[in-house]
Amino acid sequence: MPKNRGSEKPQNAWNVKFTQSAEDDVDAILGFIAERDGIERAENVLRLFREAKNSLSAFPMRGHFVPELLRLHISEFREIHASVYRFIYQADMSTMEIFIHAVFDGRRHVDEILAERLIYRRICR
Repeated sequence: MPKNRGSEKPQNAWNVKFTQSAEDDVDAILGFIAERDGIERAENVLRLFREAKNSLSAFPMRGHFVPELLRLHISEFREIHASVYRFIYQADMSTMEIFIHAVFDGRRHVDEILAERLIYRRICR
């Protein structure tokens, strides 16, 4: 059996990608933490985020459906938690890809974040 060396991706691993809005979320969170609590704390949170991303590569369906979206009969998105942060993602079974759409503090509500993003898109058109 071949061994997985260093950065080689296992054959059954999924490709995990952040959308631009999720990357923006991560940048904003890390910037806020670095400013408020220091670089070391921000680096710890970044490490936590990387672990969450990597776990999706190995176990893409481990997340549960997003309750706020299920109430709207939307079941194509799942979420995992990394400490107080929620990662909202979508799995594409045909390409074995995961798209992380949002990363945010779990004390916020999904509907609030979606409203902000939709309003922002409308304004920026």
